[in-house]
Amino acid sequence: MSFESPDGKRKASTSGAEHFLFAWFRIYRWIKQCFLNQPAQSNVEYSSWYEEFSANRITFAASLAALAGALVLHVVLPPGVSEPPLAIFGCALLSLVVNGRWGTIAAIGYCVMVVVVKIYFHVAPFGMAALLWNFIMRLLFLEVYVLLFDMVRRQAGSSPE
Repeated sequence: MSFESPDGKRKASTSGAEHFLFAWFRIYRWIKQCFLNQPAQSNVEYSSWYEEFSANRITFAASLAALAGALVLHVVLPPGVSEPPLAIFGCALLSLVVNGRWGTIAAIGYCVMVVVVKIYFHVAPFGMAALLWNFIMRLLFLEVYVLLFDMVRRQAGSSPE
């Protein structure tokens, strides 16, 4: 496959690996642009964490219930069933309604509680290295969704109505 440059000259053909790299560079530039051009945090400014928490306590309660439900299902269901997609609801709800900081706190809290439950109920037949690996991967999985939903919240708040 050959490409034509803007001045009309033909370029050499590119391999599949170069197409793959070009696609990743385009995605990287798009993500960089999205995160660098983010609007302000929120339309409502709170002076303390307590005010922010008390103004959104229903959201916090619903998020806590979703995370507790996902944790209970983690204990009850067999190990082959994946429950982190259920935990997305709790973290995403906080990121979408309040802000990404609270979504990250919820994601960290959920991941810590999963490790504590696995140690307490002795359902972890593997060592601490595997528990740490699972903790990090679960946190990265949830944090990707926290960042995405926080970006959606910011863009929705900055759009003209």
